[in-house]
Amino acid sequence: MNYLTAKLITAVVYALPGLFALAAPTKAAAAARAFPDSPLAGKILSAAAFIWAGLIVYLQPLDFIMRFRIHLFVLLIVFIPLSWRWMPRLLAARSLGGLWCLLPAPVLVASRFADDDGRLIVVSLMYVMAVAGMVSTFSPYYLRDVLFWLANRPSSRLRAAGAALLACGLAAVVA
Repeated sequence: MNYLTAKLITAVVYALPGLFALAAPTKAAAAARAFPDSPLAGKILSAAAFIWAGLIVYLQPLDFIMRFRIHLFVLLIVFIPLSWRWMPRLLAARSLGGLWCLLPAPVLVASRFADDDGRLIVVSLMYVMAVAGMVSTFSPYYLRDVLFWLANRPSSRLRAAGAALLACGLAAVVA
């Protein structure tokens, strides 16, 4: 991945939810209330997070993992449905947090040696995403509470959050 792609990924990840919150605040509020406990979103996002993490582990040339690499995909096939069974509450919030933890790594690698002064904006946004992902993975009720708080006043709180996200996405592209 090159730096331009990293900037575009950062912009899309931040700007799309912001645009949705600004364009349709009542629909965004309904989606924000329904998301943390959504079984379908939880299953899709948890499968994506497990597969992505499994690929990262599979591609690492670590000696102590090499003998277990062949069994990794079997473990994924087992762990994904077990996560659906054992963690149905707030699975979507946990899984989104897991994806937020995984996404910054390739973007940070791509922006490491960029000569652009604006790369610090992209790097900062990715670190914010990583911290939010850690909090959301280990304490998903925080994400649920924030989403409910934003959804209680979609005309003011949700739009302000949407404008902030859109501004972050635009700053990632412009910088």
